[in-house]
Order: sequence, then structure tokens, then C-alpha cells
Amino acid sequence: NYFHLGARNKLQIWFRPDLGNHERDGFLGIQGPAGFDFGDPCVVRDLPQSYYSIYSPPFGGSGIAPWKTGAPRIFPIEDLGDCSPQPSPSWSRGGSYVTVRVHGSFLRERQYGLEIDVVNTPEYDWASGFEIEVGWTFKLSITDSQGYGRDGTYTTGEFFPKANHSPTLYATGVRRPIRALLDEMQPFAFRPYLTRLEFNPIILNITVTSSLRITAPEGYEWSFSEADFLSTINGSVAFPGGSPTLHVDGRLNVIGWQTENNVYQANVSYAFATFVKIPSMPPTASGNAFFFEWGFNASSGTGRAAAARVPAPQVRALRDLRFETTSTVQGDRARVWLWIETVTDVSPNGTLEIQIPSMYNKTLFQNVTINYDEPSLFCVVLPVEEYGSLPVPADFLCQRVTFLGGDVRLVLFANVTGIPAGRYVIEFNVTNTETVASNPILLSSPCGRQACVSVHSKDPCGSNRLAPQCPPQIPLPEFNFTSGEWLFAQQATREPQWKWEKDYWTAIPALSITRPMLFAEIMNNSLDEKLAIGRDDRPLRRS
Repeated sequence: NYFHLGARNKLQIWFRPDLGNHERDGFLGIQGPAGFDFGDPCVVRDLPQSYYSIYSPPFGGSGIAPWKTGAPRIFPIEDLGDCSPQPSPSWSRGGSYVTVRVHGSFLRERQYGLEIDVVNTPEYDWASGFEIEVGWTFKLSITDSQGYGRDGTYTTGEFFPKANHSPTLYATGVRRPIRALLDEMQPFAFRPYLTRLEFNPIILNITVTSSLRITAPEGYEWSFSEADFLSTINGSVAFPGGSPTLHVDGRLNVIGWQTENNVYQANVSYAFATFVKIPSMPPTASGNAFFFEWGFNASSGTGRAAAARVPAPQVRALRDLRFETTSTVQGDRARVWLWIETVTDVSPNGTLEIQIPSMYNKTLFQNVTINYDEPSLFCVVLPVEEYGSLPVPADFLCQRVTFLGGDVRLVLFANVTGIPAGRYVIEFNVTNTETVASNPILLSSPCGRQACVSVHSKDPCGSNRLAPQCPPQIPLPEFNFTSGEWLFAQQATREPQWKWEKDYWTAIPALSITRPMLFAEIMNNSLDEKLAIGRDDRPLRRS
């Protein structure tokens, strides 16, 4: 979070084990440069929840679906334990070294993330022959419960993906926190317009004559011409150096003023504005922030003058969509749970709409009649707060809408209060359709399978529930008294779609409808087998 000498800091770490440690009760070793103080005991924790969220936008920034681009899913470490400083291990002598007890196990090729508190070293130890590129290393190791090595890093961890260097420290920070003001956070893949980005104020503690590099969060792309770069805002002093160089080092999220002759005066308020492309999802395997580095290419500590971290707003994209059910068997009665997290509030008369493929159009939902003046059936929904759901508004309702093509949409709304942004877990009681249905791979679909479940968050004018203030551009529904459902001749598709949706919509593969198994049981293993596979039938023990 902070890049100047002596600062209290949070170090965020991402890694992927090669061998892992499938046994429980191993250790994670974290090694930093000499002078870093992790504390005794040291404090480790999970990353903020957004880094562990599941993102499934229908298409990435280049129009390629995310399962093709390989966006990583980050996992929390299973049961972090005590953290304490230790002598550096035999395979990597020197520096500051701590070990974290991990009561769970590390799975091979799974990507993990955590953060640890640290106080940055107060100075560079030049007297001992310290060199930034040689002595400035961050490494990890994984050992089993007996202390034997399983995994380790050969080279230093990178400061940023594709940066090819470790985090380095600078002489000082900035006088006041820099604000990043973005006029729109919908992804460029959904809303095909550039987002205006303004940094204001930029005030240094000391006068600096140096180069400057600004790294945007991974996935962002700087996109502007020299004429698009505003070096002064509302009468601020002109930003030194004029328009920067785009895509420094070949990275789309980096701009730089590479000359070392630009002078930034102390206690002077600078600002600038330009344009970026917002990614389809925020970064999960690196920090969601902008990084300013004055003197980034200096080889001495005195040349690395100042640095700052500027948090980025959340990308307006729905996240963590998933379904679970007590049964996928044809004809079974089941409970279904839907997880979804919204970034933007759904306004009064707006909707959160769950689009279900036609293979589920014979699924029966538990219904209740709410308004006898309106001959419509409403599905019963329950928030599951023990699974981490926010409470739903008092006027929260669910209505089932069937389209003539066979698709079903569950429309969730709260006409008076709206639906606040946050994480929701909703429970439905259903009777599965009698028709067995598989869901084969189809890479051209939004979710990579033939049948997708998608969720949209809409304002009143984009919803199928017509708000009085909106023009009647959506086909009016007809009520089918035989089925007790509203039928729409076609789905409401109005261009441009991004104008009517709060957050970028998301899609996941639908669950198959299956035949019942003939037989299944938990095996009664022998004692030797239980020991070999890690099974433990004693109460409250991991198994």
C-alpha cells in the first residue's frame, strides 16, 4: 500500500504452488529484504473479498470469453494460523523471514492470495554494498509439518504482472492522498466508450526532478492522443512534461514520462485528466490500484524520490454468480440457492433479472398470490443470511415471466425501496422438470455451454416491469389465464443495452437435469486406508 521508507504497510501476496502440500499443518514462509519488520507475532489475513470473487462476464475486453483468456480465480488459504519470525532457511539465507502455520493444505496449481502487515525498512544499507536489483527480493516457501521443503520461489516476486522487478521503496510519499475520479466504471466491452480519468490533487512533499511512471490496475488500457491529455484542470499548475508515453515496456496499463529532467515542485497542486478503457472485471491477482513512481528507473536510492498508491473504484460488473441445489434429479423437489453480488444499487422500480434457459421452462416454483387485483403469480424467495446474504428489502418480490420462445425470467424487485448493492443469497423451492437434459460445451455461448443462466441488474426503463415515467417501448405482456403467467412476445432488447443496465451482466453454465443414481454410499474404510487418505471420523476433526 505504501512505498516509502519506514512506512507501516500491508503487503499483498499472490502465488501458485507447483507441488503444494496435501498434508495438513504445514508452513508458508515469507522472506523480505533485510530491515523489513513483520512484527512478533506477525499479522496475516485474507485479502479483501473482491479478490476472491468469481467473475464471469459474458465476454472479455477483447471480445473473447473469459474461459478462453484464463482469468485466474484466487482462493483464500485454508485456515491461516499463527505467524512468527524465524531464522532464514538454509535454501535462502539473509533478509527478514517469517513462517505462517497453515492448518489446511495447499493444492497444486491453485492460485492463493493473502496479506501481511509490515513496517518498511527505514533506510537502504548502502554501506554493506546493497544493490536494489540484487538485494531487494521477496520470496516464498512451503514446508510440511516437519519443516521439510515442498515448494519455493527461485527468483523474487514481481511488483506487478509482467513488471519483471520486485517492489522497491522510495524516499517519501505524497502530501495528500491522490484521488482517482472516473466518470464511468462500466466495462468497455459492454459500454463501448472511453472513461474519463482525472487525478486530483497531486502534491509532493519535496521538490523532485525525475522521471515518472503510472501503472493502472491490470486489465485497464490507457487510450488517448496527445490532444486528449489535459495537463491542467480548473486552473491547476500545468503537469510537468506534457503528454506521456503510452504503453511503456509494452504494457497497455502503463504510461510514463521517461525524461529525468521534469521538475515537480514541493507543495504545488498538480492535476491531469485523460482516458482509459475499463476492463470486464477488476484484477484478482494484483492490486486494484494506480501506482505513481517518481524516479522509477533510478539505480540509486536517492534517485527514487517519491511514490503513491491510488485505490481504483470498483468495476461495475456483477460477480460471484453461482447456483447450488439439493437435487438435479428429474422430477425431484429441491431447494435452489442463488449467489449474486451487485456493485450498483438497483433503484426503485428497477429489477434484478435471472434468465433461465428453456430446458428449465417446466420447472415448478413455489408460488403465492400477492395482489388479488393483479392475476399474476409471484415466486416465493427467502434470503439465506446464514450463507452471508444481506437482508432483502421489506417490499422485495419475485415474479416469473415466460417468453414465447420458452425462456423463463425470474424478476426480483422492490418497487418502493430498491435493492441496495451487496451480496445476496436467495433460496427458491422448486420441483425439477421431468425431462432429462445435458448441457454440452458450446464455446461461442456467453458461458461456454449450450445453456446459460444469466443475471441482469436494470433500471426502471430497462425492466420488463414498466415504470410510469418510461416510454412504452417494450412489448406489452399478455396474461395467460391457463398457465397463470405473463407472456411476452419477445424479450426486452433495447439498444444500447448498457444504458439500461446498472452493472455488466454475468452468465454461468446451467445445471443439467439428471436421472437418479441406482445406488451410492460412503465406504467404510479400514484404519490403514483412513490414515492413507486423511479420513478422520472423530467429532469436530478435519477429514
